[in-house]
Amino acid sequence: MRYFLYSISPQKELELLQQFETYSEAKRAAVAARMAQAAAEDHIIKIIFAHDPAEAEQLLQTKRERQPSEDD
Repeated sequence: MRYFLYSISPQKELELLQQFETYSEAKRAAVAARMAQAAAEDHIIKIIFAHDPAEAEQLLQTKRERQPSEDD
């Protein structure tokens, strides 16, 4: 399995930026991508762990349930 770095637009369009073998490489690239991003740009940079880009995109598009917090 690999780490995939995606840019997600406000319209929920996914763009694969890079893929990595280790989390530390993916994290460094994500931080660099976020720093390089213009302040007015509202894309979200995310790292996802998956077998291939198709699975990564499916996981990113799956709506997740909110986890209850201690305050609930």
